[in-house]
Amino acid sequence: MRKVQKEQVEKFVTIIKNAHGEIIKFLVNSINEAALDVLEQCYQGAIKIGTFIEDIEGKGFVTVGILEKYCEIIYNIHKLVATTQGWNVNDIQQVLDKIYISIEKSVNEDIMVRKEVIFLPYKVAMWDSLESVWKAAKDDPMCDAYVIPIPYYEKNQDGSLGKMVYEGNDYPDYVPVVDFRKYDIEKRRPDIIYIHNPYDNNNAVTSVHPDFYSARIYELTDKLVYIPYFVADRGVPKDLRVLPGTVYAHNVIVSCDKEKEDYIAGFEKWIDNKALSGDYELYMPKWREKFLVMGSPKYDRVLTVKRNKEHLPEEWVDKIYKKDGTRKKVLFYNITLAGMMEKDNMLDKIRRTVERMKNEEDIVMWWRPHPLYESTMMNIRPDWVEEYRRIVEKYKQMDIGIFDETPDMNRAIAQADVYYGDESSVMYLFQKVNKPVILQNVDV
Repeated sequence: MRKVQKEQVEKFVTIIKNAHGEIIKFLVNSINEAALDVLEQCYQGAIKIGTFIEDIEGKGFVTVGILEKYCEIIYNIHKLVATTQGWNVNDIQQVLDKIYISIEKSVNEDIMVRKEVIFLPYKVAMWDSLESVWKAAKDDPMCDAYVIPIPYYEKNQDGSLGKMVYEGNDYPDYVPVVDFRKYDIEKRRPDIIYIHNPYDNNNAVTSVHPDFYSARIYELTDKLVYIPYFVADRGVPKDLRVLPGTVYAHNVIVSCDKEKEDYIAGFEKWIDNKALSGDYELYMPKWREKFLVMGSPKYDRVLTVKRNKEHLPEEWVDKIYKKDGTRKKVLFYNITLAGMMEKDNMLDKIRRTVERMKNEEDIVMWWRPHPLYESTMMNIRPDWVEEYRRIVEKYKQMDIGIFDETPDMNRAIAQADVYYGDESSVMYLFQKVNKPVILQNVDV
């Protein structure tokens, strides 16, 4: 039973305790009609709450049996008061007290509270930031965990919402997905909600569906938890510190003390600049305590994925392994959104990297651009799009490596021998599994 449901049952227990007091008071003062009326209300209330418990806990549940016995007692007392003379008020009170104690004890001890926890990922490529927490929740016998992928919009250049995208059909087979249209958050009010998108509408490229903005779902749960979709051992970028997700979340899970310090510094500066205004003040009590150093599910995930060519498409196996069965070195090539936005000559760097790799016989490039790379480019640097597409197409035609657009980044990390590219949270994952990292210089 959910916490909110048990609270309804406990409320009924309190009501019948008070009602019993009223019944005895009316009987002592010979106001029998009023006593009969309260007895009838107790009878009907017990039937209603018993049905409520049975619907949740199933037939034969012990508390329901006690409530059925309670209804019999109330019926008999009602009949006694209505038709018989000379009954004893003290005897009635003892009977009511005894059955009340049985009901209260069963509600407290027999009705166990289960938590309902939901996970609201939006991009399947970022599912690894929530997966290990979901696995722990689903394995908890006192927890009901649901994965509910939510839709998001690609933004137009003017910032308006464009095409809606839903990736709920792309999750691994072992992840049971619930259709977001079939889960009523307002009605079910889950105990905990986990998110990995902190932006609401504060992202130039995408926006999760407005129904799932953190400012809204904060009101629909006891605890909203934001787990960043990235890891930042060397520090959290300033533009990611104070966002709706970090403001409204009851807790923000960080991987190390450095991340926590950066978030706190960002909030302190935000408040000092008097940017804190309006409704936000409602969500800020003890805000320093919301940042919890607990590691990152991304680390949990990357440490469990092993290199296995059986999980690769055949054409990728043919690129990595020579005809004699020996394996080439795999260079993971990563270009980031920040690099694209900050470096005017990034396209030239990508082109030169591709050209350089075509002469390597013992190295294969595994190019895996950020999932939002091209859509971000269309908004930030639209004049680059056609040239970028030409570079990608030439890379594919040259057949010198792998172009990975799948959501499974951890498979790529397991297969790769070295990281090459822009500084990013992905490089921390390579370091976590003790693989070398080489940062590219766009001017070289």
